[in-house]
Amino acid sequence: MFSKSATLVIKGAKETYLSMNYLFSSIFVLIFRLLIFYFLWLSIAGKAVAQNVLAYIILTQVFWFSSPKEIVRKINEEVQKGVFDLRLLKPISILKQYLLEDLGKSLANFSVFFLLLYGMFFFLIGNKINLIFLFVGFSLSFLSYYFIFFTIGLFVFWIGDSSPLYWIISKLLMIAQLIPHHYIPSHFQMIFDLLPGKYIVYYPAMIVLTGKIYVESVLYCIILFLLNTIILKSALKKLAVFGG
Repeated sequence: MFSKSATLVIKGAKETYLSMNYLFSSIFVLIFRLLIFYFLWLSIAGKAVAQNVLAYIILTQVFWFSSPKEIVRKINEEVQKGVFDLRLLKPISILKQYLLEDLGKSLANFSVFFLLLYGMFFFLIGNKINLIFLFVGFSLSFLSYYFIFFTIGLFVFWIGDSSPLYWIISKLLMIAQLIPHHYIPSHFQMIFDLLPGKYIVYYPAMIVLTGKIYVESVLYCIILFLLNTIILKSALKKLAVFGG
């Protein structure tokens, strides 16, 4: 079982390094986005705040580019082509299959982005990264992204194409990626408390920046996992009734 799991992880990593053009274009997009929002915050709030926000955005963007975003497209394609049921024949659970496939790709992306991340923190902000809290923050970020994207992907069984739902959720998450929750006006914070961005994006980044574990992020991750298992069981029942 361990060898099969390791094979899936290694396969995902190889796929990433075979598409280096996409990886380098992502790095270019990341740097360009960081510069835009750094100068925007600099003009609005001054250098001190801009540097704090830059540190936050560096983390959230690296976590985003290292997240398993393609899982929604993958589930949609497999269900629409009628091959999703083939995953039931494998000895590993469906939830774990997608997780291991995307874990290798995410780790490969993060290993490249980490060098950029560390360099930006050290040279632009003057801070070093605590590797322990970076690992914790990345792990919670990856799992939270994975669970919410897996849930979105499974909605293809009910709505035929869950891509529009992914688009909406990704834009809500983008707000949290670019604006730290504590800088949102207080009368709007109650609204953002109800959105997934605070728990999937904000807390994992703040774990790295503050060296403090936020229980809210861990609990939210557990809730998403339980939601995954419930929706997956319903989807498999629908698959059994209507076929692949």
